[in-house]
Amino acid sequence: MNYPYSKYIGFAPKLRNALGDLFMQGSLPPIRGEWIIVDPNSVNKVDGSVGDITTAYGLCVDERGDGILLMSSGNSTAETTSYMTQGIDWVKEGITVVGACAPVSMYQRARVASKSVTTGALTTIAFPTTKTITDSASGFITAGFKVGMNITIDATQASNDGNETITGVTAGTITCSGATFTVQTAAVAGSTTIINYIPYLIDVQASNCAFMNLSIGNWLDTANDVGCVKVTGARNYFGNVHMVGGGGATSGSQVGSYDLMLDGSEETRFDGCVFGTDTILKAAANGEVLIDGLAQRAEFNGCKFFSSSATAGKGAVKTADAAAMQGVFTFAGCQFINWTSNGITTIDDVFIGTAPTSGAFAVTPDCISVGYTGWGNNVYVATAAAAATAGGQIATVEA
Repeated sequence: MNYPYSKYIGFAPKLRNALGDLFMQGSLPPIRGEWIIVDPNSVNKVDGSVGDITTAYGLCVDERGDGILLMSSGNSTAETTSYMTQGIDWVKEGITVVGACAPVSMYQRARVASKSVTTGALTTIAFPTTKTITDSASGFITAGFKVGMNITIDATQASNDGNETITGVTAGTITCSGATFTVQTAAVAGSTTIINYIPYLIDVQASNCAFMNLSIGNWLDTANDVGCVKVTGARNYFGNVHMVGGGGATSGSQVGSYDLMLDGSEETRFDGCVFGTDTILKAAANGEVLIDGLAQRAEFNGCKFFSSSATAGKGAVKTADAAAMQGVFTFAGCQFINWTSNGITTIDDVFIGTAPTSGAFAVTPDCISVGYTGWGNNVYVATAAAAATAGGQIATVEA
């Protein structure tokens, strides 16, 4: 297969083949602007490269058509991973991101992953005003806290527990302008832990961007909804990208956690992508893909949806409400697999949530599901042959 160009309509066959061959051989796809190289390997870094995708994105110019090449030089995390301590609101249009690694479908070695920043449990943290937190040991900057970072606070005296956003930081003071802290000395607050909370790693608000041959994972374990990739823009493409959100036992058990959220997006295409993992138990009625905001016209080709759950109501694709989508989302040659350490556990429908009033899901006969009892609401297949419930088949509606 001349991935990822083999199915592109509008490209001459010879051009599709040539581009596919170049991509599979490790060459770069054509772009209009400049390539920016990310090399996480600090020991033997490529000349002119930067160390993380956040820095590379900052160097890109909106609408210039730039590219980001994420290098990998081995198999360890230090050699392959661009870490993020807070998410990127991806508002620059026309950017292409490519991972330079073996094109496997899961856990590619060109990786973007969350990184934990924490104070640890300290007795030196106080709340001197309703907007500020202080550390008499002056360790906030050393720990890695930055402006714009979302944080979760957990103190022995729990009146100030919860989530806040940093609007100012020095070595000894964090300011959260939206906070209403209870004023407490360190002695009253007790042992306090502050840790970063990343709601999502990338929110693709721009249009005409492409992401290929990457692993993107939000592995922070927190009692909050944790996502990986959001798409709110239009005409964006993902090829051979593995996305994991809620990548911890606690975060994976939050009903709002997701791998991919389509929130008002339009014309989004996914080829050969993988959503989720079968290594994290998700004990909640969440979906690997969450649809919201009247999203429109998404297509999934040859994609895999993985989960590990025995929780009633857990699904692969979830609609947030009746107005979550509009039109028909297509799934061709996809696999929906739920698995636990004891083997196959049958849970409920593949498609869960509120049935959309103006949207539907079209599923081709070559799609398969393992560990689900049905397809769900507003699901159509191309043939009645798959309608029988016997023999492991799934009840469906004929298109």
